[in-house]
Amino acid sequence: MRIQIPRYPVLLFWFALALTIPVFGQDDATQADSKTSEVKLNGRYFLNYFKDTGYILTQPIRWEGKDWLKFSAVMGGTFALVAFDEDLNFWVRRNRNDPSNTISDIFEPLGRDEITMPWSPVVGFYLYGAIAKNDQAKRAALLAMESYIITGFFTQTLKRTVKRKRPFSTNTKSFPSGHTTSVFAIASTISAEYKNKKWVTPVLYGVATLTSLSRINDLKHWGSDVFFGAMMGHFVGRTISKIHTNDDNLSLMLVPGMGSPAQVGFTYKF
Repeated sequence: MRIQIPRYPVLLFWFALALTIPVFGQDDATQADSKTSEVKLNGRYFLNYFKDTGYILTQPIRWEGKDWLKFSAVMGGTFALVAFDEDLNFWVRRNRNDPSNTISDIFEPLGRDEITMPWSPVVGFYLYGAIAKNDQAKRAALLAMESYIITGFFTQTLKRTVKRKRPFSTNTKSFPSGHTTSVFAIASTISAEYKNKKWVTPVLYGVATLTSLSRINDLKHWGSDVFFGAMMGHFVGRTISKIHTNDDNLSLMLVPGMGSPAQVGFTYKF
């Protein structure tokens, strides 16, 4: 089976550019003090979806040399995996067994929309915070929901543009893995919010990893789909958390422009 390389390398490049390094970049939203801004379920919260998406997409403007090196490493890893996708797929087909299938059956559903959709565990976490009057839980849940929605937008845009075929299927929505981007976006956001709890990060990332690997075990995705999806979900989730950690130093306004096609401008205040 011949591997289909993405047909839109420029779009793939820009998405990777915007989504790969925010957590490493020395941007104003990630530096200095650790003050957390208040996050409430109100109109401003939903406006932040647009503001934060714009900030993420313009991240490369603020990169430095080491950020470009890390971006290159992720892109290099993705395309290296593309070259070995067939071999990995063949190895999985020959070595998948009852234990791996059982593990996959347990963790694969965690990446489905009906499970990861914000109105299931994330909203449950928010309701817990509201009932227990735990502001940290409410904040983590709201930011996880935002990360999930924004990552989903990027994922679907790439899927519909790249149109890479899944293994042994005519379905052209393989790249990147939606299961993977979803679970890593939520895991990375909550992990960042609970960084003082040492057990949270390995548990959340362990679950996210097993969920992602289930897509390879089930022959639903190529290895490169999962790798890039994990990177994208991780970096979006961490960036959303960091933006709202030092919010007073960052202001982004969406300015609608006139003309055709419609235009949107971004204004920053540092």
